[in-house]
Amino acid sequence: MKYAFINATLLDGTRDMTERGGAKILTDGENIVKVTDGACDTAGYEVIDLSGKYIMPGLINMHVHLAGGGKPQKKQL
Repeated sequence: MKYAFINATLLDGTRDMTERGGAKILTDGENIVKVTDGACDTAGYEVIDLSGKYIMPGLINMHVHLAGGGKPQKKQL
């Protein structure tokens, strides 16, 4: 399936997690084809309006405990 996710607020995954309003993301199957804030042709795509919603990169290992400053240690505390 081809989807066009439009009008989303995109959290871009950079260190500052900058918000990009009005984002459009075109996908084809499991692949992202295009990410833009501007105009794009959505012909042939199922359009999904995400007004008021956020899109962000996938997060891995959301629950972790880092010892001290988070630096690896030879011996676990």
